[in-house]
Amino acid sequence: MEIVIYIIVTFFCCFLLYYFSKQDFVLLRQNISLSQIFDALSVSTLSAFLMGRALYVVNNLKSDLLSFLRFFHIWKYPGISMFGFLGGGGLCLFLIFAKKKGLSRICDIFTISFFPLFAVSIFFEKYMHGLIFLPILMFIVAVAFFIFFLRSHHKYILRDGSISLIFLLLLALETIASQYFSGVKNSIFMSLSILEMLCIIIVPASLVGLVINQRKK
Repeated sequence: MEIVIYIIVTFFCCFLLYYFSKQDFVLLRQNISLSQIFDALSVSTLSAFLMGRALYVVNNLKSDLLSFLRFFHIWKYPGISMFGFLGGGGLCLFLIFAKKKGLSRICDIFTISFFPLFAVSIFFEKYMHGLIFLPILMFIVAVAFFIFFLRSHHKYILRDGSISLIFLLLLALETIASQYFSGVKNSIFMSLSILEMLCIIIVPASLVGLVINQRKK
């Protein structure tokens, strides 16, 4: 059921990407067509799946999924890291458009378009008993940020690239919370999982990047 919902939301996200990319002035000025955007999406989706699945396997020490067939048979052997999925897709996207002057704008467009996927994933996080309110609260916060991102994108409240950095910060914080309150995790160092250690590094890095980006002239 979860996979079906994710597929439906993903199609909706693709529609948002089409909508935001169709007449964006930065993309038009850089001669970046819709076909290029969706070609990049195809490659990034593959990268996102591989990274999300790999990070899930490593973080949860699922050695049984190292088999080629089990690794790709997500219907029978479910499990994927949303942090790895969105992070892997974002990294691939960054590399594809790294030489484009509109890179920051492109990253923001993809961030806003696929933010609903992140918001929906919050509902499927498994928390300890008694914390049912937590995913609801986090979803409300995610919706508030989504509305803010939409407003900022249209009215240029934030500089290009800042939306992506804020999303990276939110993704890292949500991942830390889900890992901490899940009640089940594989600690590697000082009671921290691999994902937690990675996100603890990303949180200050994204904050510094946001401050620097906003201060650019």
